[in-house]
Amino acid sequence: MPNINSIKNKKSTSGLKWLLDLFSPNRQQKRLAQRDHQIKFDRDDVQRRWAEIQALSRMSGPQNFQSAVIQADKLLDYCLSGLYAPGETMGERLRAGRDLFRDSVSYQAAWDAHKARNQFVHGHDEEFFYHQAKAAMINFEKALRGLGLIR
Repeated sequence: MPNINSIKNKKSTSGLKWLLDLFSPNRQQKRLAQRDHQIKFDRDDVQRRWAEIQALSRMSGPQNFQSAVIQADKLLDYCLSGLYAPGETMGERLRAGRDLFRDSVSYQAAWDAHKARNQFVHGHDEEFFYHQAKAAMINFEKALRGLGLIR
């Protein structure tokens, strides 16, 4: 039967290990690695779909711009869902998924791109097509990079 001192030493050793792990510089890397194991989609599929959306956005014509923006928004929403950002709507998932982004710039780019998509879909501005669609596509790219899902 173990004595009380050996039990205390084991508890204090495991407590010390936990404390050292808490302040470890690799903690962020470990958290990201754990997150990567929890992703419920294929990164290669995301990159393939993004390449297709980019090709569509380079085609001329307002319908292609519209389709590219809508598809990019759907891809970002798919990625947020795959990273387990909770919420019923894309806006709710964006709010809940703030910590999934590498930095505030990519997080803001996601919001700007989604707002542009909403303005485009719900508005009736024919002049939106090229310049705003191009800006939205740049922001979608920043957002996907900020999530670490495209190169």
